Amino acid sequence: TIFATRSTMEPGQKLFPVALSGYEGDDDWVLAPGQALYDACLREEGIIYAEQLRTVSEAITLSEMERDIIDRSKAQIIAPLKNGTNMYGIVLIGAAYSAEEYSVDDLEFVSLLGGIAGSGVDRILARLEFDRDTEQLKRRDFFHNRILEAARECSGLRNLDELYDVLIRNLTEHFHVDSYSLVLLNPATQEYSIFAGNRISPESIEKFRLRTTSELAGMVSNFTRVFEVNDFRANGEITACYTNDDLGIMKHYWVVPLIYQNWLVG
Repeated sequence: TIFATRSTMEPGQKLFPVALSGYEGDDDWVLAPGQALYDACLREEGIIYAEQLRTVSEAITLSEMERDIIDRSKAQIIAPLKNGTNMYGIVLIGAAYSAEEYSVDDLEFVSLLGGIAGSGVDRILARLEFDRDTEQLKRRDFFHNRILEAARECSGLRNLDELYDVLIRNLTEHFHVDSYSLVLLNPATQEYSIFAGNRISPESIEKFRLRTTSELAGMVSNFTRVFEVNDFRANGEITACYTNDDLGIMKHYWVVPLIYQNWLVG
């Protein structure tokens, strides 16, 4: 019987019977951290004799399900699939077809097989993590280049309508943003208001007013990056700028400051 995770290959996951031969198992079986059989495999080095676990002691007490697993599988040898403290599976091995006792070489082979399998999974996970990191680097590099290209485009523009068109094209085509607003500073009133946006009601566009002295403006005015405002519905400055209906459909609140010569212009 092979117990392994049914989802992600990570240490500490619950283990389920994913392959068995020679008997009928139970789909409800599960081995998890905190159970005697699981913890013994994680703690011990090499193979474990099933008879050791059948003996009730203060240190190891099998649950009814664990005892049922060992009894019905007629397990003689239990081999963890692990590398160090990272365990990804457990193998229960019954008697040999020849009815002979397993030799020392047999037991050493099984023990080595468990270690090889565990280190193999570690290498696979390391490769997957490397691929994920590489993909994230590529994405960051792509976004960084797109931001620079958008900045170069904007530097040659002469009016706000052209600026808005360039920004929105980049937001939708390259960053796949679904909802956005362009907020600009009115120097006369020292307030930020919405110049244009989508998926926002006219009432909120009219209502949006943010003073240059506000905490939100101060938070994003130091340098250009993406600011994610967590718990934005609890921020009084933000909630005062939108209708309840508009706030209700918002899932995230990100702010990208537009800074020119140390001035937060939008």
